[in-house]
Amino acid sequence: KPLAMRIRIAYKVNNQEVLEQGQINNFPPGL
Repeated sequence: KPLAMRIRIAYKVNNQEVLEQGQINNFPPGL
């Protein structure tokens, strides 16, 4: 099974919370 990493970034812009989440599964081989 290839390596996968989930990311979740939360930050505030102009007093408004922004939530970004995604998945990275395109790691180069040999990592």
